[in-house]
Amino acid sequence: MDDLFSPVSCIDPKSQKGIDDAVIANPTQQREFVWFAIKPRTRNAVNERWHTAKTFSETNFIREFQAKGNFYQRLWEINARYLLASHLSRKPGNGEPDLISDAFVAECVVPTPAGVPDLRLDGQLYDFPSTEIARRVTAALTAKLGQLNERFGKNEQSIDYSETPYIIALNLPDRHYMGAMGMSGMDIVEEVLIGAGPLQMTIDSASNVATMSVSSRSSIQSLNGSEINTGLFQRDEYKLVSAVLWSNEYLPGLSDLKLMLNPNATVPLDPSVFPEIANTITYTRTDTGYTRDQSLN
Repeated sequence: MDDLFSPVSCIDPKSQKGIDDAVIANPTQQREFVWFAIKPRTRNAVNERWHTAKTFSETNFIREFQAKGNFYQRLWEINARYLLASHLSRKPGNGEPDLISDAFVAECVVPTPAGVPDLRLDGQLYDFPSTEIARRVTAALTAKLGQLNERFGKNEQSIDYSETPYIIALNLPDRHYMGAMGMSGMDIVEEVLIGAGPLQMTIDSASNVATMSVSSRSSIQSLNGSEINTGLFQRDEYKLVSAVLWSNEYLPGLSDLKLMLNPNATVPLDPSVFPEIANTITYTRTDTGYTRDQSLN
């Protein structure tokens, strides 16, 4: 079986010094690549997934996987192809989305955590960087929407994007994202897509009964103070995107995947396509807004 991490040696380090020494000894490789390579458990897990994923991967994939700066992106492609292998029909061609199925296509993306503070475990209290994470999620989704628009504009293509459900598959594996849970009780990805803000409590002064609800939020602030639109699935330009699939794990299982369908999609994705994804989220459009069809756990 192929070893994606060759020629980095598997050493099973017993201390932080052993890990640091391995990174120093492999300066041409990304730090996270070395971390996975030297630990037998993670190295074997990735190689086992690759055994399935390579059937649906480009011929130059191993070279791209080992290139510095590509690790989390290529790892997510392995994971997505491994977990959804039963749906895939072939390798992507030049310029095509990363996952090709007869029922859908999907483009993978891993946002870089630029501007998101690293997780600190020093006993101090810090504000959770929900806005910073939302910026990175929004930037990644917007970039992939731009790529989809470019694909629509090409005359000669083997995929009819006007008839094929289009999924953006997002992964947030870096420790900077800290699980990426928002103040509403939803994942930040879902908040960005539907336009959800923090939980709010309303107390009836007459009965003294309190009700809890999720506030709406249509934008967040950029670093320079300008407004960045959220509520992406409520916006016309995102009608081309049928759904967003995501996970916050670096080696997710099917139970770690979440799929949110766009209630306004031009080409809707049939939720029955993925019976194995238990965390499928749908919204119903009403006269006054949107209702989440599943309760928050």
